[in-house]
Amino acid sequence: MEDPAAVVGIGGGSALDSAKLVAALLTNEGTVADALRDPSLLRHPARPLVLVPTTAGTGAEATRNAVVIREGRKAFLGSPHLVPAVAVLDPELTVTLPRDVTAFTGMDALSHCVEAILSTNGNALTDAVALQGMRLVRAYLPRAVENGSDLEARGNMLVAAFLGGLAVNAGMVVGHSIAYTLANHLGLPHGLSCALALPYAMEYNARAASDRLTWIAEVFGAGSEPEAAVEVVRALSRLVGIPVAWRDLGLARNVLPELVEECLSRYPRPNNPRPLERASLLGLYEAGWRGEPYREQAG
Repeated sequence: MEDPAAVVGIGGGSALDSAKLVAALLTNEGTVADALRDPSLLRHPARPLVLVPTTAGTGAEATRNAVVIREGRKAFLGSPHLVPAVAVLDPELTVTLPRDVTAFTGMDALSHCVEAILSTNGNALTDAVALQGMRLVRAYLPRAVENGSDLEARGNMLVAAFLGGLAVNAGMVVGHSIAYTLANHLGLPHGLSCALALPYAMEYNARAASDRLTWIAEVFGAGSEPEAAVEVVRALSRLVGIPVAWRDLGLARNVLPELVEECLSRYPRPNNPRPLERASLLGLYEAGWRGEPYREQAG
């Protein structure tokens, strides 16, 4: 059996997460399946780990999480021993990313920043890095999508993704739960599913976290109304080519209740600022399916 002195992971989020798990299991007993059942099995520091992202989105090079596919569904594992020792951010490694992958991964970075701001587990540090990450995405994602050879834009998007990864250690909220259900049923890239879910997660939490949405609106230069935060995120999504209506991606309306149940049972978010409620979530999924803003029903 090989016993390497260190592990180097190069690639997108899935490759980096795989490298994390390899490094952790070199120094801990059990398998990935064992750790998914009981993360406390990762008791010891991982083998020294260097991560080199070739996309600017997941922030895996800065997070304590790893995502895997288990029984056809996304499952995630969190441990402080999954945080790498070194991250190498080289914009030249991202210049050949296709336009759509650039857009999807960039919106993933934005999702991490926004969801970290909304998380009830956030703190002054995660708030600060999340807000700076948003500023960078706002300024540089359209440029990176338009011109993949723009090294300034590529470099700043790598920094934005790294900051998003740091921030989302505060915990993802309902946006990622919705995104997982969409990806599981449609086979979508993670960044695309996050982009589709993000404005709806913001709307769902608008009344419970209006002050946080105000921060986001101000970062985007859209004033100080919470509703403006949702609109500017939707506008950025459209600008970089994210589809509007979930049905346009082949999602059948009759599976929406199933997706809501999956969201509640498999991906609960106790750190979401508003409790996840079945009826309200179904209304949210219906709005996303139509591609319309989510309007809370009175009463």
